[in-house]
Amino acid sequence: YQNRIKNQAAESASKAGGEWAGWTLTPHHLMLNMNLWQGAVALPFCIYYGELQQVADFVSRNPEVGTDLVYFALAMALGNLFIFKLQALAGALTVTKTTTVRKLISIIFSVVRFGHPMSATQWCAAGIVFVSEPVSKALFPSPDKAKAH
Repeated sequence: YQNRIKNQAAESASKAGGEWAGWTLTPHHLMLNMNLWQGAVALPFCIYYGELQQVADFVSRNPEVGTDLVYFALAMALGNLFIFKLQALAGALTVTKTTTVRKLISIIFSVVRFGHPMSATQWCAAGIVFVSEPVSKALFPSPDKAKAH
């Protein structure tokens, strides 16, 4: 969807006399606008339900958490930049696969490192995620790769 918006913006900008002529839409513009709108929609709810005040009270009682919040915000921003860049270069399917595998690896790390329990069903689901890609490639080979072998 991000690439479609970018292409539509480029198309409208290239029209003669368009007000956006010469302007290039980048993934950073899309990310900035998405985050601004998300914040604008979420902020009233946080205020209404008192969550913003709870956070402010917690940070004032525990000022040492402020540094951790800054690190967390920077890590999130950097992660978003990578995801948006991956989306622009490789497409939505690659982003979906990448984020799914990253989450799965985080879960497995949590189980191994911290001893968090997983049920048999959860282990089965984790196994399905790991084997889904090779099984998919075996059952439905890409026509370009099939010709190369």
